[in-house]
Amino acid sequence: MDAWAHHFVELWRANRELIGVTIVEHIRSNPFLPVKYALPDVHQMFDGSLAMMIEKLEGKETIAWDTYMDSVIPAFYGQGATISGLVGQITANAMILYNILVPRAAEEHRQNIADFLARWFIEVNMTVIKIGIDAGVKS
Repeated sequence: MDAWAHHFVELWRANRELIGVTIVEHIRSNPFLPVKYALPDVHQMFDGSLAMMIEKLEGKETIAWDTYMDSVIPAFYGQGATISGLVGQITANAMILYNILVPRAAEEHRQNIADFLARWFIEVNMTVIKIGIDAGVKS
């Protein structure tokens, strides 16, 4: 893993609590999500997200990605989430992560981290939309 990627993972871990609390606050005020998750749920989901990101950064197999996309995302839809509601929350999560992690990043790693987060969440949203469409979920 490149130095910027190690720095990114360390930043995430150091700011785990702030990330979780901030996302829970946003979820509570999001009228488009039928289920309101508590902090332990958000930590579990975002620990999974970090595991998927580490796989990508290390160029390893996509076991965490496949598991998350094959089970977690369909479960959100099964709880009544719409495609637009879920993609909206994921986009908000991206903005929250960006606003927490990028300003705290060392200057020499900031752009790589910002670019990675943008590409990552584009891929996540594209996959989540495809899963929803394939499952016949309403938008």
